[in-house]
Amino acid sequence: MKKTVSVVLAFLFTVCLFGCANSGGAGGEAAKRSGSNAKDGADGQAKEPTYFEECGFLAAPDSVIDGISSNGSSKTTTNGVVTEIQYHYTDNGSGGEGFQKYIDYLKQSGLVVQAVANNECDEYAVMHDSMKAASVKSSGNKITVEIIPEEFRVVTVTEAVPVGSTKTLDFAVLTFNKIEMGKEVYPEDTSGVHLYYQETAGSTYVTLRGRVKNTSAENLSGDEIDAALSINGKYNYSGEVIFGANPASMTNYSITPFEESPLYVVFSVPDEALEVMTEGTITFRFNENFARGAGEYAYVYTFSVPN
Repeated sequence: MKKTVSVVLAFLFTVCLFGCANSGGAGGEAAKRSGSNAKDGADGQAKEPTYFEECGFLAAPDSVIDGISSNGSSKTTTNGVVTEIQYHYTDNGSGGEGFQKYIDYLKQSGLVVQAVANNECDEYAVMHDSMKAASVKSSGNKITVEIIPEEFRVVTVTEAVPVGSTKTLDFAVLTFNKIEMGKEVYPEDTSGVHLYYQETAGSTYVTLRGRVKNTSAENLSGDEIDAALSINGKYNYSGEVIFGANPASMTNYSITPFEESPLYVVFSVPDEALEVMTEGTITFRFNENFARGAGEYAYVYTFSVPN
C-alpha cells in the first residue's frame, strides 16, 4: 500500500513540474513575439501593430503609439477612381511627440522613410520597392497618413540636371539652355508683334529657357508639368510651364508629333526673396507623355539657380 501511494505521489509531482515548465515556456515565447513586432505602450505592455488594408507593411499609428487616436478616413477620387486614401488621427501628447515616435517606429521597422520639404507641415514619405507608397503628415496635433493605391505608385527618376544639357526620353527631347532673371520675359521671336510678360512692381521673373521636341505619336502639352522654385529651402513659388508653339507668344500650346517649340518655365518672385537668396532650386516634375498623374511624378529634374 505504501509503495502504491509513493508511486502516485511521484507521478503527480512529475505532472506538476511538466505543466509549470510548459506554462513558463509559452509565456516566454509569447513575450518574445510581442517584443519583436510591437511597440511598448506607456503601461509597459506590448502593443500589437495593426496594418493598413491598402498598405500591408505599414502599421497604423494608433496601434503602435500610445496617445494617438483615430478620427476616421476619407478618399480622393479622379473620374470615379480612388487615387488616394487618407487616414486621420489626433496626437493627444504634447509637442508632437506621438508623431515623432511613430516616424521613429517606422524607421526601426526597416522601412525607408524620407523627410519631405513642406512649409505647411511636417511630412515624411514612406517608400516601398523604390516607390512612394504613403506620406505621413503632422500639423499641430493632427496626423494624416495618405496612402497611394498600388496601381498609382511609380518608380521616380530623380536627377540634378545641369543647365545646358539635353534629356532624350521615349516621348520627347528636352533641352534646358539657361536660367535668367529680369523684370520682363520675352518670347523667342520679337521681330514683329509679340506677347510677353510685363513688369510687376516689386517682383522679378526667374525663367528657365529651353526647347521641347515631341517624339511621341500623340500631341503633347505642358499643362500637367509641375514646376516649383525654392529659395533657401524656405520660400517656395509655383511656375508656369509653356510650350511656345507660336514663337512670338508666351502662351502654352499642344505640339504635334515631331514638332519642336521653345520651352519656358516662368516664376514671379518677390525682389526681397531674391535679395536674401543664398541657394535656389527649380524642380521640374512630369509623367510619361507629360500626362496627368495620380501618385508621384515619374520624372523629377532639379536645377540650381545662380545667385
